[in-house]
Amino acid sequence: MHKWQILVSIFALLVICSEVKAGDEEDVLANVNSWYTQLAAGDVEAMEISPHTRFSLHGGLLSVADPKKMKAWLSTPGLKINIHGHHGDVEVYGDAAVYTGYECVNITPPDGEERQETNRLTVVFAKKKGDWKVVHVHVSSLTPVNPE
Repeated sequence: MHKWQILVSIFALLVICSEVKAGDEEDVLANVNSWYTQLAAGDVEAMEISPHTRFSLHGGLLSVADPKKMKAWLSTPGLKINIHGHHGDVEVYGDAAVYTGYECVNITPPDGEERQETNRLTVVFAKKKGDWKVVHVHVSSLTPVNPE
């Protein structure tokens, strides 16, 4: 009888852990999707951008993203940005989560030519006071350019 109690306890623990992980996965995906939606709507002020480290698309050393500077750039008059995420996936590791996916990006600067690119994206989140915050972003070019 003791074996069955242990097996039932282990099963219950696995179910509970899976439910928590699923909720966290959904929360991280909602965070990513909210960012894309707000960007598409031009609602830069509503975007939550936390300070984070990043490796940018154009190479270079590790840098720290400044939320105020990012919002100022995204609010540049005449700047058009259209980004669509594809094949997003989340893995949760306790209070850390890793989002991976692809982005199809169209950028038209106010005084330049339209630029199209397809990128690979990795975003590392940390759970702080119950909320998932971006702590690191890594963007690199995808070749071939179509993730579909």
